[in-house]
This record gives sequence, C-alpha cells and structure tokens, in this order.
Amino acid sequence: MKEADALIDRPDPRTILANERTFLAWLRTGVSLMAFGFVVSKFSLFVHLHRVRTGGLHAFLNNTDLGLAWVASGIIVTCIASIHYLRTRQHIYIGADLPKSHLPLSIAILLGLLGVVIFVYLLAFP
Repeated sequence: MKEADALIDRPDPRTILANERTFLAWLRTGVSLMAFGFVVSKFSLFVHLHRVRTGGLHAFLNNTDLGLAWVASGIIVTCIASIHYLRTRQHIYIGADLPKSHLPLSIAILLGLLGVVIFVYLLAFP
C-alpha cells in the first residue's frame, strides 16, 4: 500500500494538538536551557572581572565552558524535539501506530550528566 493511499481522511484533532503541545513544551525546555547557559557564561564573566580587580584568580574558561555546555544542551533538545515532533506528526497523518519515544529518557540522561559535571566542578572550585 502506498503512503498516499494510507493517509487517513481526518486524524483526531486532539491527537494533533497534543503532539503540538508536547513539542512546544520541549521547545520551552530547550530555550530555558539555553537561557540558563547564557546566564552561567555571563555570570562567569562578572565573577572573573570581580576577582581580577580583587587580585584573585579563577578558572574563567571552565565557567564559560559550562555555560556553553548548557546552551548546547538546549540546542540539542530543540533539534531532537523537532525530529520527534515531525515523526509523530507523520505517524498521526498516515494512521500508523505512534513511534516509541526515547526523547524524555535521552534528555534526562543528558541533563543528568551536565548536572554531575557542574556538581563536581562546584566541589573542585568552591
């Protein structure tokens, strides 16, 4: 059966809207992660400037790298969510079973690893 023949006439609008709401939630998560990374990087600059004026040294690049890691995680979340949204949307419109979602677990592992890195960093550089 061709894909065009498999298209259903009218998919349930509730399913379409639920998919869109889920996608928007993941986009908010991605934007929040990027904003948090931006704040970490800019606060790092503030701390660096303060310590230079007071004579202390600090690992400036490490804080900036942590901020960049959070921004990168936001970009990754946004890209993965977009791919997942499009796959789910396609399955809804052709009337196929929805694909299994590995997105929440993948994102949880990614953010957990970033959290561990920050925890270790904060222990090493109080």
